[in-house]
Amino acid sequence: MIKKLLIITMLISTLNTFSQTAEIKKEPATNPTATNTKTTTATAKTTNPTTSTKTSKTTSKALPKKTTPKKISKTVSLKSEALKRQYEKIVYREDRVYEVYGEPLMATALVFSEDEQIKNVLLSDPVGWKAVINENQVYVKPEDILSKSTMFITTTKRTYYFNLHSEGRGAYNPVIEFVYPDEEQAMIVNYELLKEEEEKKTLHLGVMNIEDLNMNYRWNKRYSWSPTQIMDNGEKTWIFLSLTDKDVPTFYIKKDKELEIALFRIKETADGQKVLEVDKTFKEGILTLHKKTITIKNKSRKY
Repeated sequence: MIKKLLIITMLISTLNTFSQTAEIKKEPATNPTATNTKTTTATAKTTNPTTSTKTSKTTSKALPKKTTPKKISKTVSLKSEALKRQYEKIVYREDRVYEVYGEPLMATALVFSEDEQIKNVLLSDPVGWKAVINENQVYVKPEDILSKSTMFITTTKRTYYFNLHSEGRGAYNPVIEFVYPDEEQAMIVNYELLKEEEEKKTLHLGVMNIEDLNMNYRWNKRYSWSPTQIMDNGEKTWIFLSLTDKDVPTFYIKKDKELEIALFRIKETADGQKVLEVDKTFKEGILTLHKKTITIKNKSRKY
C-alpha cells in the first residue's frame, strides 16, 4: 500500500515538472510584440505610399510642345500675266511668294506703295540677275536666257518674297505694281482724304501758255487701244489712252538702240479718260499691249 502511494506521488511530481518546461519553450514562438513589429516593418518597406506617388508623378510628366516657325504658305505664279507681256496690278499678301518672269536686255519694274522706301534687296544669284533701286521701285533684269534666282526685298513697311525666272519662251512681266486693299479701304473711310486722292488723280498740265505745248507726235492709230492724243510741255509727257479699251499698256523709251522701261503715273481727265504722265520727254517711245506694239515718234523736240 505504501509502495503504491510513493509511486503515485512520483508520477504527479514528474508531470508538474514536464508542464512547466513546456510553457517556457512556447513563450518565444508566441511573442505578439516581436511578430507585429517585424510584420509592420516589412509592410512599410514594400508598400511605401510616398515612394509610389513620386514615381507616378515622374513618369506621367507631360513633355513641352514644340513650336514650329511660320512658313510661307502659297506661291503666286505670274506666268499667265507674263505671257501677255503687259502692265499688271497685283494684290499684296504677306504670306506669298511671287513668281516673276524676266527677259534678257529687258528690265522688270516692281512698284510698291508710294510711302514705302526700299531698305534691302537680296538676290541668291547676283551674277545672273541685276537689281536697281529707284525710290519705291526696284528694277530687275536677267543676264542670261536660262536663269533662276530668289529675291527678298525689305521696305520700311513690308517684306516681299520673289522667285525670278528667265526661260526664253516669251514670258515677261514688264511692270508689276502692288496694290493694298486694306490701306485703300482705310483711306476711303475718311472723306477728306478721298477727295485729296481724287484731286491727285486729276490731270494738271501745268502750262502757262498753250504755245509751250508740243503735240507734234506720230503713232499708229489703228488699234482699239491706240492713244487719242500725245503732248508734252518740255518737262513732262502726257499720253491720252483709248476711251474704249481700259487696259493699260507698258511704255518703253528707246535709248541707244535699247528699250528702257519708262515709269509713269496714271491720271484721269474730268471725263474719266486715263492719261499716262511721264516725267520726261523722249524722241522715240514704244507702247505694248495684247502682244502688239505702237511706236511713238516726237517730231519737234531735238535730242
